[in-house]
Amino acid sequence: MRFLPPALLLLLASACSPKAVDIMQAPPAALRDASYLYAVDLSLGPDAKREVAAADARVKPEQGYAGMRFAALLPQLFKDAAAQRGMKEGRALTITVELDHLRVPAAGGSLVGRHDRLAGQVRIQDSRTGQALGSFYVDVDQHFPGLIGLAVRGGGVREKLASAFVRHVLDQIAPAARR
Repeated sequence: MRFLPPALLLLLASACSPKAVDIMQAPPAALRDASYLYAVDLSLGPDAKREVAAADARVKPEQGYAGMRFAALLPQLFKDAAAQRGMKEGRALTITVELDHLRVPAAGGSLVGRHDRLAGQVRIQDSRTGQALGSFYVDVDQHFPGLIGLAVRGGGVREKLASAFVRHVLDQIAPAARR
């Protein structure tokens, strides 16, 4: 019974959390199952430049996503996720990401309550004509305070944030099949 009020507060707080995607111009439904990813362009705002440089400085040379610099990581995640969703033919799309924030605090920062965050404006264009097909803001904000939160957060935080960002973007174009 003692745990009911805190659990209720956590449930209410999560229900009031902001949406991850704020749509300005929804991509047309005709793109579903009729498009493929041609290119991903990444541009960094002033804060994001500093934050990405700091995150890249902590990258250790290794195989896979964990060893990639962010400018290579995000486009690769988009390509891999698009292939998993079957985006192989149809209209060629260019996704432009104007990144505002990449915040991946070290374990100490996370322990005292700093959030992991990846946020930016996303524009979808027809690669051949340049026609704007969609525009939205994606904000992935994850919070894991305390020792238990640190254990839940685990490693590969930058890669997890980028994967969640990519998933939110592709959900607007080609929703993953329900299992």
